[in-house]
Amino acid sequence: LGGDSPSQALQAAVDYAWARNVLVVAASGGGQGLRSLYPATYDTVISVGTTTNIAPEARLRQIGRSKIDLVAPGQDVLATWPGGYRAQSGSSVSAAQVSGIAALLASVSKFESAVAIREALLATALRGGSYAVSDGAFEQTLKAGLVQAYAALN
Repeated sequence: LGGDSPSQALQAAVDYAWARNVLVVAASGGGQGLRSLYPATYDTVISVGTTTNIAPEARLRQIGRSKIDLVAPGQDVLATWPGGYRAQSGSSVSAAQVSGIAALLASVSKFESAVAIREALLATALRGGSYAVSDGAFEQTLKAGLVQAYAALN
């Protein structure tokens, strides 16, 4: 689902979901670059990047994306696979974790709306400062925070 260019149909679907109190969480995309994938770039969507499994506060992936709201662990995460388990990596793995936390929040009565869930996730994310990365002449400060399930619940 999605791609690297905007789509009126995808924007309409995201707007439809948001208008009906549905929070959309999407992977920011793999690799480094200046643009996030759609629907992750849309304003009401929570765009999720991935951290590595070593010093997640310092080693972020997808640096340079135009929009990343949250990051979550996303390197070598064990997932069920036909015949057992397999290590998976990428922002899609991270987005699944944020989606699960959003669903957990939705099960609590004080989080009655997509707005309340979004605000709790973003307000409680662990922010260890800014992260500047040089990519030739390009330098960006990443302001996304590491998702915190416990903090968001409380």
